[in-house]
Amino acid sequence: MTALAPRALDLAGSRVTWREAGQGPALLLLHGIGGHSGAWAHQLGSLSAHHRVIAWDAPGYGGSSPLDEPAPTVDGFADRLAALLDAIGVTEWSGIGHSLGAIFLAALAARRGAPDRAVLLHPMAGFGPMDPAQREPMRAGRIAELTRLGARGFAEHRGAAILGRVTPSEKAARAVAVMAEVPESGYFAAWEALCTADIFPLLEALTGPSLVISGEEDAGSPPALGQRLAEALPRGESIVMPGIGHYAPIEAPEALDAVLLPWLARAG
Repeated sequence: MTALAPRALDLAGSRVTWREAGQGPALLLLHGIGGHSGAWAHQLGSLSAHHRVIAWDAPGYGGSSPLDEPAPTVDGFADRLAALLDAIGVTEWSGIGHSLGAIFLAALAARRGAPDRAVLLHPMAGFGPMDPAQREPMRAGRIAELTRLGARGFAEHRGAAILGRVTPSEKAARAVAVMAEVPESGYFAAWEALCTADIFPLLEALTGPSLVISGEEDAGSPPALGQRLAEALPRGESIVMPGIGHYAPIEAPEALDAVLLPWLARAG
């Protein structure tokens, strides 16, 4: 599937790129730490019949300028996202946040008010609450691993760890290709933000209907975490996708559509 060409804007000296399709109520697609806007190629088609679908490139990803912060945080990413929405005229919105993108979605809601509907897809909770003595070796270890393996080797290693065991070979190859396209500097900044983040205090901002989607074989964001998040949300519910790992938008896009399309169309 050919991805739509990205669009670009300069916002106060910072460039932001995104892909867009369709018309109607705005639906934001927020990629995870191992993605970019092109990872949503299927959903930009399948969800655009009834929505203005907007898939951004987070700072340091795609053509977007990195954050000018020595220690990037979720706040910096959310501020950049809010500035993009202001610039392209988005006021009311729904959103789908994948992995780290689920935290960005919740942080955006804390700034701009609750979305009409929110989907937390394979959500990460953030490692901020961890004991620093445990968090720091994990933080440093991931950085060392990417530095040692390089983008392609790291993507192949991580792909084997995060994808479901029965992921078709062509979809596994695409997931690895997308992850390999992430600039190391962009990944490092997002990783720093994830290491200090905590999604739970942000959940109260998601006051509208919220759906947490977990993959049965997702070790990084397991179904037990999805259930905890759903219970903490004001109007949360959860679902588990059988046989899926951490990358349903690429692993099983049609199965994901079967979950998303009726839920997004549901009234109330």
